[in-house]
Amino acid sequence: DVVVEEGAPAMGAKGLCIPFDQPEKLAENQPCCHPDCKNPAKYYTLFGRSY
Repeated sequence: DVVVEEGAPAMGAKGLCIPFDQPEKLAENQPCCHPDCKNPAKYYTLFGRSY
């Protein structure tokens, strides 16, 4: 549990889409962006923040 200031905006982002046409090839052993994931990334994914 995390204590945050009352009335402060909640921070968060979610994956919006994985483009069919990937912008470029991922670097070898490019890590996944999830802090607990130990697997290499598979695709570029577009993220967005919810307000």
